[in-house]
Amino acid sequence: MSLIEEALRRVQTLPPPPERPEVERRKPVPLPPAPEARVEPPASQIPWLGVLIGSAGALILGWVIWTTAVLVRPTDVAQPAPAPSPRRPLMALPGKPHLELSGIIGGPGQPMAIINGMLLSPGEIIEGATLLDVTGDSARLRWRDEEIVLQLSR
Repeated sequence: MSLIEEALRRVQTLPPPPERPEVERRKPVPLPPAPEARVEPPASQIPWLGVLIGSAGALILGWVIWTTAVLVRPTDVAQPAPAPSPRRPLMALPGKPHLELSGIIGGPGQPMAIINGMLLSPGEIIEGATLLDVTGDSARLRWRDEEIVLQLSR
């Protein structure tokens, strides 16, 4: 006989358990409402919150002042363009155009050149010549198949 069959036989031959007397059941007693729980941080942590917020504000203010001082320099301020020279011809003659570089405006954006009294950025065309590039003191243009470099006169 296997162990399982023997265990089943023993359970079947056991006498029934004695009867339990009936227990009187009482109604549950309602509990009074719990007081409102209010969680407050310990008093030692509250001043640190003010220090943290104040420090963050000071860092942000310092960063704004520093970036403003670094990014805005007096050398980046554009000077007004001088009046066009009176020797410029009113009509373009057939052939190479008369171009005069009178100023350069540089800064954090794209540099611009003042040519013949007109403010131009790279890609714009004046008297048939296309402005290719503007550097610190010169402007490079393409007229037909020829490259023209204008220097800023000081």
